[in-house]
Amino acid sequence: MKEIPISVVMPVYNGAEHLRVCLDSILSQTFRDFELLIVDDGSTDNTCEIIESYNDARICLVRNKHDYIASCNLLLSEARGKYIARMDADDIMMPDRLAYQYEYMESHPDVSATGGAFIPLNDENFKPVMKEYDYTLNLLLKGNY
Repeated sequence: MKEIPISVVMPVYNGAEHLRVCLDSILSQTFRDFELLIVDDGSTDNTCEIIESYNDARICLVRNKHDYIASCNLLLSEARGKYIARMDADDIMMPDRLAYQYEYMESHPDVSATGGAFIPLNDENFKPVMKEYDYTLNLLLKGNY
């Protein structure tokens, strides 16, 4: 079986309102070699119908009862990628996110994780800045970075 470089994992619960914009941002990444694993966490809206309306072989939808932690763990157990990219159903992925993070991880084998910032959708003056931080596990456990 072919190795998958990235598994994009996304739990979703009643995410229909923003889901199409989110999925479109993931599927239009400049880095194309990924799987998109989505666990529906017992949605009662038309979340699953929206996901199923996409005809893209990279998408794998798993339905689960409403249990967020179990759904997140299920995503991790099903992921086949060398790297995991976490996504929320109400977020938008910048077009080069996966490409940037993949290239960084490949060229820095001593690094265990990368993260990203956010751009507020209502702030035209926001300027993203690339920064490197050296966080330890201890530091990460003490705060939200």
